[in-house]
Amino acid sequence: MSQLVVAPAQPPRAAGIGKLLHRIRKNLRAGWLVTFPQKSTRERMIDLVITMLILKTRHTIAAAAIYDGRDQDKNWTPDYRLFSTSSWSERDLMRPCLEKGLSMLDPNSRWVTVAMDDVKVYKTGKKIPDTSIQRDSMSPPFHTNLRLAQRFFHAALILPHYLQSPELRARAIPVRFHLSPVLKKPGKKATPEQRQEYKERKKTHNLSGDAGVVIQEVRQDMDRTGYASHILLCAADGGYCNRNVFSSTAQIDRTRLLVRCRRDAVLAMPAAAGSRKVYSDDKFTPNQIRTDERHSWQSVEAFYAGRSRQVEFKRVDNVLWQRGAKRTRLTLFVLKPLPYKPCRNGPTYYRDPAYLLTDATDIPSHIAIQSYLDRWQIEVAHRELKQNVGLGQGQVRNARSVRRLPAAIAASYSMMYLSALEVYGPARTSDYRPLPAWRRDQARPTCQDIIDLLATQLQQERAAPGYRPPRRRTRPPVPRAKRAHLGACGAPGT
Repeated sequence: MSQLVVAPAQPPRAAGIGKLLHRIRKNLRAGWLVTFPQKSTRERMIDLVITMLILKTRHTIAAAAIYDGRDQDKNWTPDYRLFSTSSWSERDLMRPCLEKGLSMLDPNSRWVTVAMDDVKVYKTGKKIPDTSIQRDSMSPPFHTNLRLAQRFFHAALILPHYLQSPELRARAIPVRFHLSPVLKKPGKKATPEQRQEYKERKKTHNLSGDAGVVIQEVRQDMDRTGYASHILLCAADGGYCNRNVFSSTAQIDRTRLLVRCRRDAVLAMPAAAGSRKVYSDDKFTPNQIRTDERHSWQSVEAFYAGRSRQVEFKRVDNVLWQRGAKRTRLTLFVLKPLPYKPCRNGPTYYRDPAYLLTDATDIPSHIAIQSYLDRWQIEVAHRELKQNVGLGQGQVRNARSVRRLPAAIAASYSMMYLSALEVYGPARTSDYRPLPAWRRDQARPTCQDIIDLLATQLQQERAAPGYRPPRRRTRPPVPRAKRAHLGACGAPGT
């Protein structure tokens, strides 16, 4: 596994701008220099995303403007036009997060782990673009609930902090946040041609297709950053264990896939040498490998559930999956369950075995198993993005704003974490707010700890003598009659 290279913790400065606030602004200015060539636009965007991180109310653009003291302004249009009319892409916005995260990994390591998953952002308006009725992820097993939601594909870089200290857990730093809308089904009055077109588009416009596009973009950005010799290992759950994702990954150089598969997947070994067949006649399933005594259990040490543990597994190389990866040679891992309780009288988690498939046939067993266990950190990032940072709370209806605002929030969330690592290190130091008396010691700072520290430094900056808020050039709002005329003429920004 790769090791982290972070700056040691330093004492806070006695005066001046807070170190975390100063580092976030410095990183964003350097990273978004090409994305926002105009200085005024870049500074407005930086101040907006930083303010949206620390809001105690709903994380909206209007609430950020009010927090900045612009509640008396008659026109907040420039803030909204940052996402609706400004010329930038989500990829350019999040590329600095990937570059900064890669710089914190050991350059001598061969493998770079990126976790992948999809996340749903719930909405209430039916007229919001790219919103559809989807299954509620919090539905009980015995009943499926439906909710209006937007679907995003999320890719996060894994930073293994446990290699620096055995008490620290890994972190998932978002490096891509791509809108992946559900393709709208034709209505009852649709023509046969429209129904056939829907069937054809459904084969490519799905999560598996978006996963291939995002993986290709991450691989290209890694090559530009100077990590062309590193292998990109994409760890995902069972939803991406299919033919489309395996075929997309096979076409990308120096990229491998590690996914969880079904226990009843039909696998086979290659046919005997000299045979015209590709697959042997003897088929087997991952569950049969688990119960087969001819395959012995091995043991490896991995960081899991807060500490290092011994994980027992079975490994089978040169496996073929005819319905999935076709002729691509795979490696099968069967992991014994590691049940544990979060507290003495709590429920028991992870009681079932895990079955993994990867096309990285030369990967060491401990790296593959640890990368799969670290994939859970992307679920933690989903929770923090929704609960602490307010992902999906922005009230925007423009088609471009709908996909850009969540990406900007994810980018600011990533840069906040990366800046905190540079300034204070991965451990929880005395710079953060003291823990309450009833809470036990915590090794790493939580997302809310970093947000509280950032809010304190921002308030101290504004309360300092001689502070002058930035002056924003705003134009008066366009009258409604003139907006209708501009819209009829096809003018931008309407």
